Amino acid sequence: MEKKIELICNVCLKPFLKRFAEFKAQNKVKPQVNYYCSKECQNNRNKIIKHNKSCLHCGKEITANNLTEIKRKKFCNSSCAASYNNIRKPPKQELRVCKRCNKDYPIDKSYDRKECKKCTRITFSEILNGLFCNVCKKPLTGKQKKFCSKKCVAKTIDYAALGKVGGKKSAEKMHKRSKNEILLAEYCSIEFSNVLTNKCYFNGWDADIILPDVKVAILWNGVWHYKKITYKHNLKAVQTRDALKIKEIKKCGYIPYIIKDPGSHNNKFVKEQFEILKKWIQSI
Repeated sequence: MEKKIELICNVCLKPFLKRFAEFKAQNKVKPQVNYYCSKECQNNRNKIIKHNKSCLHCGKEITANNLTEIKRKKFCNSSCAASYNNIRKPPKQELRVCKRCNKDYPIDKSYDRKECKKCTRITFSEILNGLFCNVCKKPLTGKQKKFCSKKCVAKTIDYAALGKVGGKKSAEKMHKRSKNEILLAEYCSIEFSNVLTNKCYFNGWDADIILPDVKVAILWNGVWHYKKITYKHNLKAVQTRDALKIKEIKKCGYIPYIIKDPGSHNNKFVKEQFEILKKWIQSI
């Protein structure tokens, strides 16, 4: 008669018989601790373990491909494991008081630094060249000699003086006069006895056509005064120069008269503008 051994089921706790040869063979391959009387009890055992196992950090149910992996795991994912362990780690940093600004700053216990990061940068830059910005008085670093940033440089620029320089340069470039402007000057020279063209007549500023007898300064503005044409063309600088020029013309007792040039050479347009100018001068 075949020999059998009595075992107790881990789920239903009922005794059951198992062939001794089968029991011995299974223990040789892998020693067993849990025994089940049927497949139903074994499935129930897996469900109980899966349902009861939860993450130590967030409390969610732990899932895995097999039962052994569920038994081994303590967390549902790696982020929960990291946050759980980081909370229980002893703090590496401590608060210290900066000797320069007297403010608290966190720092690792292993460092012997006695100043915060901002103060150490200031001291390093002071040691580097010993120079300070002429505007904000901050220490300069590297190859800087007078200013720490472009904002500080912009505060020292006299745009009115630069505009005068630009106005003089534009007045000197006579070869850039348009054909329409030259034609209007010719019409004016026929009508008026005293006509000046492109002369720095107003505190270093020029006008395209000046009529001293009637105290009128004509500005023949092309498209570049109102629209950006090229990549290097600074429209804002041109418009600021125009505004400064009009102020200086008014200071000198002259009336500025602006004509917008459409661009292309047009005798009819110039003649129309000259007739409008004559009527306007008569109405002054």
